[in-house]
Amino acid sequence: MPRLVDAICIGVLLATASASHANVVGWELVNLSFDDGATAHGRFTLDTVLNQITDFDIFTSAGATGIDTAFQYTPATARITQQSNVAGGSGWPDVFMQLNSLDGIIPGATRELFLAFSQQLVLGGTATVLHDGTLGRTSYEHLSGGEVNQHQRFVVGPGVVDPPIVPEPAQMTWLAIGLAVLVGVAWRQRRPTLSVPGRLRAIS
Repeated sequence: MPRLVDAICIGVLLATASASHANVVGWELVNLSFDDGATAHGRFTLDTVLNQITDFDIFTSAGATGIDTAFQYTPATARITQQSNVAGGSGWPDVFMQLNSLDGIIPGATRELFLAFSQQLVLGGTATVLHDGTLGRTSYEHLSGGEVNQHQRFVVGPGVVDPPIVPEPAQMTWLAIGLAVLVGVAWRQRRPTLSVPGRLRAIS
């Protein structure tokens, strides 16, 4: 019985781990281009319970003018300074993400990436990056090196953020492992135990 209880505990832990994994959805940024010829690609992670972006890895290439160096936005080089994923909320725009480089990462300068999305980021959905140039519907990257060294480029390409349609293969794997452990232990508990008859040994 103690082994069966242990197995049930293991199964519960595995199921809990898989459920927490299910709360995290990865989105991929594709076909994003700027007005200076640069491009951007990468991914970010949305926690569907918190309704917040919790991780990111986005690369922006060097442009022909102004922002002429590439940059990798990761938690080691940048941070999320603003975000919103509430459809019809009071945000401006309603769904957006802003990343700013950490202090000291770019000597004497800072870098900012602002992406506004066409709709709320939901599991199984597809959103585009807004780029029509109107107020609140513009995505851009900005490089600031002081008052006289300001560069900005705007998103002009129809960037798309694609989530996985079926994001839970790991969850199913962990559940299968947990069930296998439970079945294996239950089978061992039910298997009959062979008894060895006692023997007497003569003592001289």
